[in-house]
Amino acid sequence: MQQPHWFFQISVLWLVTIAAAAQEQQAVRTGTLSGVVADETGRPISGAEVDAESVGDSAVGKGVRLALTDASGAFIFHPLKFGTYKLYGLKPEAGFPDTKFEIYVENYHKAVATVSATSPNVFVTVVVGPKAGFVRLRVLDKNTRQSIANPTITLRRLDTGVWVSPGQDSDVPILVPPSIPTQLTVEAKGYVTWSNYDSNKANADALLKVKSGDEIQLTVELEGAH
Repeated sequence: MQQPHWFFQISVLWLVTIAAAAQEQQAVRTGTLSGVVADETGRPISGAEVDAESVGDSAVGKGVRLALTDASGAFIFHPLKFGTYKLYGLKPEAGFPDTKFEIYVENYHKAVATVSATSPNVFVTVVVGPKAGFVRLRVLDKNTRQSIANPTITLRRLDTGVWVSPGQDSDVPILVPPSIPTQLTVEAKGYVTWSNYDSNKANADALLKVKSGDEIQLTVELEGAH
């Protein structure tokens, strides 16, 4: 019995789809990227976040994979698509900032790994440190002495001009580049903006300069805008 014409069309389409799926599966090959996060003395850092950023992707499509280190400082990405990855280790609560922010560029130790058909299983050590400086900041209303909720904090390096706006949580210290003069600006709705540096005045001594691992307490009082 002769099969109808449409039967052969569907059969051919089905075979093409299966072949395309098999080809795609073969093209997207994966491997394993593992390693350990350690400080500059070689001490493993547990509970650190590790970011594996795909190199070569566009800014819009740049892929970032996340992992956490275990008690021995070890981490693993599996499966991981073949490619080259830039690795970042961070643990802000311990003083190791997110070095993807350029303001902490001195804290970044280059770590790049390539997972490929010839090297499907790659091990890398991600070094973090030195620790940033800690600033515990209180922002108050100058008249009432009450805390101001949700102020906008901006840190800016005068040597490079790069800046970052960290979240403000009274229980979490702000991380500043260690021993580097840093401008601090505080803003809040309904208040006059405060800064520890004025380019029109010679007050460079007022800039933040906190040694690695040290912590300072700072209270900023904002005046109401009239």
